[in-house]
Amino acid sequence: MRRFIFLGLGALALALLAPGQAKALPELQLYLEGATYDTTTETWVLSSPGPLRLWVLGDVGDKGTISNVNLAIAYSSTLYGNVSFTLTPSTTGGLGGFTDPSTPGTPTFSQEQNGTTPKLSDGKNLPSHDIYGTGTAWSEFHLGNFDKTDSPLADFSGSFPSPTSEMGQINVYDVSATVSDPNFTGPLALHFDAYNSVQAGQKSKAIFAPFSHDGEGTITGTPEPSTMAIAGLGMLGFVGFGLRRRLKK
Repeated sequence: MRRFIFLGLGALALALLAPGQAKALPELQLYLEGATYDTTTETWVLSSPGPLRLWVLGDVGDKGTISNVNLAIAYSSTLYGNVSFTLTPSTTGGLGGFTDPSTPGTPTFSQEQNGTTPKLSDGKNLPSHDIYGTGTAWSEFHLGNFDKTDSPLADFSGSFPSPTSEMGQINVYDVSATVSDPNFTGPLALHFDAYNSVQAGQKSKAIFAPFSHDGEGTITGTPEPSTMAIAGLGMLGFVGFGLRRRLKK
């Protein structure tokens, strides 16, 4: 009897180590082109202000369609009501071997909030991971369903990975912002989160990109005649995002 137990355990170990048996990927991931992975906050960080190209990756091969995916863009609450975002659909362009034959549809603006936290599909708060709440405003966009399996995926954490045999959907967006506050001098610091739900049996399950698979970046603002007392406000907000997360660890 003991021999059969050992044989069974050995077979299980071999199955786990067999080629192609990789650990499951997160159902949602985010990546910013050109970003560096911050191992302390476990976030892709693009600290140099400039154009932002955001990837939203969905692993639909395991549990199927990810319904009504939302994207939240967080920023300093001092600019609440004075920021509008444009998400222009694009593709990976084959960067790093990640082919992406389908250009996503144009996202739909949903809402803008200040000092609150985005809601998941089950009505619960998106885990704030020291980003949301007092001092943070956010805008939400609907990205639609993720149901394609035409792009190779990988685990986007630590370093830029190589494509695997896992297939899913990649939506790429060029992110730009217009700031109407005449006192804003830039840069504008942003934090991105993706979330919503998958069908788990007869029930819908709320999901979100893990803390280890989100992103932060900055966009250069256009200086306008103003008092220079708040110069660099956006960058201070960006530093604050990371600092708050470090203090909570």
